[in-house]
Amino acid sequence: MYFELCVFEPVSQPAVKIIGNCSTPNITLSCSASNGTNVTFHWRKQSLFGAIGDTYKGTELVIDDVNGKEQHEYRCIAENPVSNSTSDPVKPKLCNGNKGLLWIILLSLIPVSLFVWYSIISKETGRATQEHNEQTIAFTSKFIEPTYTTLLKPRRTV
Repeated sequence: MYFELCVFEPVSQPAVKIIGNCSTPNITLSCSASNGTNVTFHWRKQSLFGAIGDTYKGTELVIDDVNGKEQHEYRCIAENPVSNSTSDPVKPKLCNGNKGLLWIILLSLIPVSLFVWYSIISKETGRATQEHNEQTIAFTSKFIEPTYTTLLKPRRTV
């Protein structure tokens, strides 16, 4: 009779390393466990609303759509025949390639808005000033028909 005794060390909590950033077309999540014998790894993708998505096998997970609109969190699960352990959630930051363009558009609207505002205020102020500077004078005399004249007072410059 033959017996085989296998001793497995329980796995430790996996550590996740993020490789890549917004300047690369994708990022890679790399998972490792410092302790454990015959450890296998897989990834669980979960939406931020709690819905569990796909699972992926392996120590590395490549995320191609870093510019995507929907963000997920990922967990690495390390397991062997006697134990399993899950990493803390990892939420890769979304890259927004249009963020710089948005700032340029917003900043370029400021001078245009100021110009429009100044034009409107100038016209309103000009009308108000003109209205206050006008004076109607009526000349009456026995020998001359009534005549009405509008005089403009000179504007004061400040």
